[in-house]
Amino acid sequence: MATRIFCALLIALTLAAAARAASPDDTFQQLYGDQVRKLKAAPRGQGEVDFARKLLSDAKDVADDKPFQALLCNKAYDFASTHADGYAVAADAMELLAKTDPKSRGPAMDKALEMYEKRYTAAAVTQRKTVGPPYLDKLLSVASDKAGAGAIKDAGALYNKALKVADSIDRSRASEIRDAIKDLGTKQAAQKHLDELMTRLKADPTDAATAGDVIQVLLYEQNRPADAAQIAATLSDPAAKRALPLAGKDPADLSEEELTDLAEWHQAQAAKAPDAIKAVAYEQAGRCYAQFLKVHTADDAAKLKAKRTLEVVQRAQAEADAKVPHRTVDLLKLIDPSRDGVKGTWKMAGSALSGASAPGDPVASLRIRYQPPEEYDLKIEFTRVKGNECVAQILSHGGHSFLTVEGGWANTVCGIDVIDGKRADANPSTQKFPQVLKTGARATVVVEVRNRSVTVKLNGSVVTRYATNYANLSLYKAFWDIGDGQLGLGAFEGETLFHSVQLTDAGNPAKSAASAK
Repeated sequence: MATRIFCALLIALTLAAAARAASPDDTFQQLYGDQVRKLKAAPRGQGEVDFARKLLSDAKDVADDKPFQALLCNKAYDFASTHADGYAVAADAMELLAKTDPKSRGPAMDKALEMYEKRYTAAAVTQRKTVGPPYLDKLLSVASDKAGAGAIKDAGALYNKALKVADSIDRSRASEIRDAIKDLGTKQAAQKHLDELMTRLKADPTDAATAGDVIQVLLYEQNRPADAAQIAATLSDPAAKRALPLAGKDPADLSEEELTDLAEWHQAQAAKAPDAIKAVAYEQAGRCYAQFLKVHTADDAAKLKAKRTLEVVQRAQAEADAKVPHRTVDLLKLIDPSRDGVKGTWKMAGSALSGASAPGDPVASLRIRYQPPEEYDLKIEFTRVKGNECVAQILSHGGHSFLTVEGGWANTVCGIDVIDGKRADANPSTQKFPQVLKTGARATVVVEVRNRSVTVKLNGSVVTRYATNYANLSLYKAFWDIGDGQLGLGAFEGETLFHSVQLTDAGNPAKSAASAK
């Protein structure tokens, strides 16, 4: 017995020692301990930034070991961030950490922004035109993140700082930033309204009307179904008690009976909701009816009823959405071809923007310096004047970049590039045609970016549509890398004239405040 106990203890101690040896800190010491000791013994600043670059490069090679990858990113930041020539490396390390570890995103992006700011403030005035634009982009990106997380005060401070930077380096972006500040004020007013409702409900928990208003705001404006369900649990309304716990689930996980119950409840809410959130309630009802039709295989009365009701709901949603004013921004006015072109040759040709591929590289790409809202329409009028390949739009939703393509693969493919690592000619969005574009003919493309889908219309006809939460979308960076989270234009193997580039905020105040699931 004593021998068995001893063996068990020995095995346990051995396993514990192995676990300790495999810890990220121990692995770091094994791989880099000697280099760290040499750096500490050397005069400060000698080799530290180069070592940080090495750590960052290694971090990209250990994507399947998240704890160790996070440690390498943090170490790279520590070694690079105290040196002016290391600010860019430190920022890259934090951006990699934010991308690979969502839980660390907020603090990591704050550190990255700090590095951009230090690089900007340390630069000579003559250099600020170069380092200023990426700093401005990062200010707007982090401000947008904070606004989405409800940190309104912090977001406002960053937007105001961005306005001052734009005034120094690029005044053409001031209107974009003022629009963002205006949107932030709308969100702040919405949050104040919710706070007032919550105070009223706390004073009188039996006030069913106020409780209903709170539920609508939480569910449709702020996309907080769990909090709305907690409020519903205090009510005597059995329909709300049954529906709200379902509202937080993916419709694909609901039974046919649950889908019907939830859809009817959303419809009832839409009928009594204010215009600002009516369309959102109808949209939720429509999703439930659409899922019901997807899983209900019998051709019976229930299926016919769901189909007819879905048509009614979709019409009601469109009517409600039309009542909310949508802001349109002329993006063409914000573009400076010499500054914003990434690949190829970009220039103004009269009132149009010309983009052409250069010898040796088939891609012409350009970055548009505008932070898009959560849901939007990008409308582009263009003429392909040379070539037989695609015109493309680089888009972003929630930090996920992707491409929509018209006329790719020898003018035969429309689709979204990339989905789950697959290009636009071989993924679920792929649509093939004998001929997509006519060289020399003016065309209009509208890309509708919504929280749960992307739709592309060419000359008024839908050429591809894909339902997505955007997590599986990415850019084919060998061709189209203009930076994550950016808007852009593209042309392939030819020349295209862009006559008009407009972005319309497609969300009403409720949609703009709610985040995608």
